[in-house]
Amino acid sequence: MKQVAIQAGHLGMKKGETGAPGEQEFNAQVSQAVKTVLEAASVRVIYRLKGAPTMYSARLMEHFHNPRNVGTLENADACALVRYPPCGDWMQITVRMEGDRVAEACFKVQGCGGAIAAASVLTEILQNKNIRGIRSLAVQDIVDALDGLPEGKMHCARMAVDAARMIAAQLDGEKPELQDDRGRCESDYETTT
Repeated sequence: MKQVAIQAGHLGMKKGETGAPGEQEFNAQVSQAVKTVLEAASVRVIYRLKGAPTMYSARLMEHFHNPRNVGTLENADACALVRYPPCGDWMQITVRMEGDRVAEACFKVQGCGGAIAAASVLTEILQNKNIRGIRSLAVQDIVDALDGLPEGKMHCARMAVDAARMIAAQLDGEKPELQDDRGRCESDYETTT
Protein backbone atom coordinates (compact mmCIF):
# COMPACT_ATOMS: atom_id res chain seq x y z
CA MET A 1 0.00 0.00 0.00
CA LYS A 2 1.41 3.39 -0.96
CA GLN A 3 1.42 6.32 1.46
CA VAL A 4 0.69 9.92 0.58
CA ALA A 5 0.97 12.92 2.88
CA ILE A 6 -1.72 15.58 2.55
CA GLN A 7 -0.77 18.93 4.02
CA ALA A 8 -3.69 20.70 5.64
CA GLY A 9 -4.04 24.36 4.76
CA HIS A 10 -5.90 26.66 2.45
CA LEU A 11 -4.83 26.37 -1.17
CA GLY A 12 -3.36 29.59 -2.52
CA MET A 13 -3.93 31.59 0.67
CA LYS A 14 -1.28 33.46 2.62
CA LYS A 15 -1.07 33.41 6.39
CA GLY A 16 -3.75 35.62 7.91
CA GLU A 17 -5.89 35.84 4.78
CA THR A 18 -9.49 34.78 5.04
CA GLY A 19 -9.93 34.27 1.30
CA ALA A 20 -12.83 34.91 -0.98
CA PRO A 21 -16.30 33.88 0.14
CA GLY A 22 -16.68 30.16 -0.36
CA GLU A 23 -12.95 29.53 -0.85
CA GLN A 24 -12.59 27.55 2.38
CA GLU A 25 -15.57 25.36 1.48
CA PHE A 26 -14.14 24.79 -2.00
CA ASN A 27 -10.74 23.81 -0.56
CA ALA A 28 -12.45 21.41 1.88
CA GLN A 29 -14.33 19.80 -1.03
CA VAL A 30 -11.11 19.44 -3.04
CA SER A 31 -9.34 17.87 -0.03
CA GLN A 32 -12.23 15.43 0.46
CA ALA A 33 -12.25 14.53 -3.23
CA VAL A 34 -8.48 13.86 -3.19
CA LYS A 35 -8.89 11.72 -0.06
CA THR A 36 -11.71 9.71 -1.64
CA VAL A 37 -9.72 9.05 -4.84
CA LEU A 38 -6.60 8.01 -2.93
CA GLU A 39 -8.52 5.72 -0.58
CA ALA A 40 -10.31 4.12 -3.53
CA ALA A 41 -6.88 3.39 -5.04
CA SER A 42 -5.82 1.67 -1.78
CA VAL A 43 -3.41 4.45 -0.89
CA ARG A 44 -2.98 5.15 2.81
CA VAL A 45 -3.57 8.84 3.51
CA ILE A 46 -1.49 10.55 6.16
CA TYR A 47 -2.70 13.94 7.34
CA ARG A 48 -0.25 16.47 8.69
CA LEU A 49 -0.73 20.11 9.58
CA LYS A 50 1.23 22.39 7.32
CA GLY A 51 4.57 23.17 8.93
CA ALA A 52 4.00 20.75 11.83
CA PRO A 53 6.90 18.46 12.70
CA THR A 54 6.42 14.74 12.16
CA MET A 55 5.95 12.76 15.36
CA TYR A 56 8.77 10.26 14.79
CA SER A 57 12.25 10.61 13.30
CA ALA A 58 13.24 8.73 10.16
CA ARG A 59 15.65 6.61 12.26
CA LEU A 60 12.88 5.62 14.67
CA MET A 61 10.59 4.74 11.78
CA GLU A 62 13.35 2.61 10.24
CA HIS A 63 13.64 0.59 13.48
CA PHE A 64 9.84 0.32 13.68
CA HIS A 65 9.38 -0.90 10.10
CA ASN A 66 12.53 -3.06 10.06
CA PRO A 67 13.24 -4.06 13.67
CA ARG A 68 16.55 -5.77 14.35
CA ASN A 69 17.11 -8.88 16.46
CA VAL A 70 13.48 -9.88 17.01
CA GLY A 71 12.90 -13.06 18.99
CA THR A 72 14.07 -14.88 22.08
CA LEU A 73 17.50 -16.42 22.52
CA GLU A 74 17.62 -20.03 23.61
CA ASN A 75 20.14 -20.61 26.39
CA ALA A 76 20.27 -16.88 27.14
CA ASP A 77 22.61 -15.80 29.92
CA ALA A 78 20.18 -13.12 31.07
CA CYS A 79 16.59 -12.14 30.43
CA ALA A 80 14.53 -9.11 31.43
CA LEU A 81 10.82 -8.45 31.13
CA VAL A 82 9.66 -4.91 31.78
CA ARG A 83 6.10 -3.61 31.76
CA TYR A 84 4.62 -0.13 31.57
CA PRO A 85 1.10 -0.61 33.02
CA PRO A 86 -0.44 2.75 32.01
CA CYS A 87 -0.51 1.71 28.34
CA GLY A 88 0.01 -2.05 28.58
CA ASP A 89 3.41 -2.05 26.85
CA TRP A 90 5.90 -4.78 27.71
CA MET A 91 9.42 -5.47 26.52
CA GLN A 92 11.49 -8.64 26.85
CA ILE A 93 15.24 -8.60 26.23
CA THR A 94 17.45 -11.70 26.17
CA VAL A 95 21.24 -11.70 25.87
CA ARG A 96 23.95 -14.27 25.31
CA MET A 97 27.47 -13.53 26.50
CA GLU A 98 30.84 -14.56 25.15
CA GLY A 99 33.40 -13.95 27.86
CA ASP A 100 32.50 -10.66 29.50
CA ARG A 101 30.83 -9.13 26.41
CA VAL A 102 27.34 -9.33 24.91
CA ALA A 103 27.58 -11.54 21.84
CA GLU A 104 23.90 -11.47 20.91
CA ALA A 105 20.76 -9.67 22.08
CA CYS A 106 17.14 -10.20 21.02
CA PHE A 107 13.79 -8.69 21.94
CA LYS A 108 10.07 -9.19 21.97
CA VAL A 109 7.69 -6.29 22.46
CA GLN A 110 4.02 -5.63 22.73
CA GLY A 111 3.51 -1.92 22.35
CA CYS A 112 3.61 1.12 20.15
CA GLY A 113 6.10 1.99 17.43
CA GLY A 114 8.25 3.81 19.97
CA ALA A 115 8.53 0.69 22.14
CA ILE A 116 9.42 -1.50 19.16
CA ALA A 117 12.06 0.95 17.95
CA ALA A 118 13.52 1.43 21.45
CA ALA A 119 13.90 -2.33 21.94
CA SER A 120 15.37 -2.76 18.46
CA VAL A 121 17.96 -0.03 18.94
CA LEU A 122 18.78 -1.35 22.45
CA THR A 123 19.75 -4.73 20.99
CA GLU A 124 22.17 -2.93 18.67
CA ILE A 125 23.60 -0.81 21.49
CA LEU A 126 24.12 -3.87 23.71
CA GLN A 127 26.32 -5.64 21.14
CA ASN A 128 29.86 -6.07 22.47
CA LYS A 129 29.12 -4.22 25.74
CA ASN A 130 30.39 -5.49 29.07
CA ILE A 131 28.35 -5.31 32.29
CA ARG A 132 29.76 -1.90 33.19
CA GLY A 133 28.83 -0.57 29.74
CA ILE A 134 25.30 -1.96 30.08
CA ARG A 135 24.88 -0.33 33.50
CA SER A 136 26.03 3.02 32.13
CA LEU A 137 23.23 3.24 29.55
CA ALA A 138 20.94 6.22 30.05
CA VAL A 139 17.53 7.13 28.67
CA GLN A 140 19.19 9.85 26.58
CA ASP A 141 21.37 7.20 24.87
CA ILE A 142 18.23 5.49 23.55
CA VAL A 143 16.64 8.81 22.57
CA ASP A 144 19.82 9.90 20.76
CA ALA A 145 20.13 6.54 18.96
CA LEU A 146 16.59 7.06 17.63
CA ASP A 147 17.26 10.70 16.66
CA GLY A 148 14.65 11.82 19.19
CA LEU A 149 11.49 10.57 20.81
CA PRO A 150 8.29 12.54 21.48
CA GLU A 151 7.74 13.46 25.14
CA GLY A 152 4.68 11.20 25.31
CA LYS A 153 6.81 8.22 24.27
CA MET A 154 9.73 8.66 26.69
CA HIS A 155 8.49 5.65 28.66
CA CYS A 156 9.69 3.51 25.74
CA ALA A 157 13.30 4.63 26.27
CA ARG A 158 12.89 4.20 30.03
CA MET A 159 11.67 0.64 29.53
CA ALA A 160 14.70 -0.15 27.37
CA VAL A 161 17.13 1.25 29.95
CA ASP A 162 15.32 -0.52 32.80
CA ALA A 163 15.58 -3.80 30.88
CA ALA A 164 19.29 -3.21 30.27
CA ARG A 165 19.86 -2.56 33.97
CA MET A 166 17.99 -5.75 34.86
CA ILE A 167 20.23 -7.63 32.43
CA ALA A 168 23.36 -6.15 34.04
CA ALA A 169 22.10 -7.02 37.53
CA GLN A 170 21.43 -10.62 36.48
CA LEU A 171 24.85 -10.94 34.89
CA ASP A 172 26.36 -9.64 38.12
CA GLY A 173 24.34 -12.20 40.07
CA GLU A 174 22.32 -9.55 41.92
CA LYS A 175 18.74 -10.44 40.96
CA PRO A 176 18.47 -13.69 39.08
CA GLU A 177 15.49 -14.07 36.79
CA LEU A 178 14.53 -17.52 35.55
CA GLN A 179 13.20 -18.56 32.19
CA ASP A 180 10.53 -21.20 32.07
CA ASP A 181 10.72 -24.06 29.56
CA ARG A 182 8.99 -21.99 26.85
CA GLY A 183 11.75 -19.36 26.98
CA ARG A 184 9.48 -16.81 28.64
CA CYS A 185 11.05 -14.61 31.33
CA GLU A 186 9.23 -14.41 34.62
CA SER A 187 9.50 -11.18 36.55
CA ASP A 188 7.37 -9.00 38.75
CA TYR A 189 9.45 -5.97 37.83
CA GLU A 190 7.65 -2.92 36.50
CA THR A 191 9.02 0.50 35.60
CA THR A 192 8.28 3.16 38.16
CA THR A 193 7.83 6.06 35.76
